[in-house]
Amino acid sequence: LIAFLGDGSFRDTLGILQKVLSGAGGRTIDRATVERITGAPPLTIVSELFSALIEQNIDHCYTALRRAEEHNVDVATLIKLLLQAVRLTLMYRYSPSAREEIAASYGEQYTELITRGAVEGTKSITSQSIISLITALERVSYAAIPTLPLELACIEITGTEALT
Repeated sequence: LIAFLGDGSFRDTLGILQKVLSGAGGRTIDRATVERITGAPPLTIVSELFSALIEQNIDHCYTALRRAEEHNVDVATLIKLLLQAVRLTLMYRYSPSAREEIAASYGEQYTELITRGAVEGTKSITSQSIISLITALERVSYAAIPTLPLELACIEITGTEALT
């Protein structure tokens, strides 16, 4: 998560690591500690939103987005984490040789979520989902309502408008 938040910059990653090390006060550093210190979206919110997309349940998407707003989550970071989850899900689904690496690189809870997306989310978690999320990420910095581009992506991914 620290490397992810560094967004490819060695200096930014090092700065985040130093911030986490000083904030952890000698305790073991786990994902929850990093989330708390950096303000990164909690895995519970990412999981809740990703599960709602898998289930194609727009109501649950809105519930997760409200929780994200309550936690003052940076929407761009949330979208990036969702992009990572969708990408890993597609890799898990289409590249059996990548499955062991995914399982070894990510925690058990996250790997279970990815596996669930690969198996149950065949209608919603697609390459088109990545395009929808990239579009949301591009538009989030210009949106008057920060969650609006992600809300629109959720509507597209869940196929909500097609159902009405």
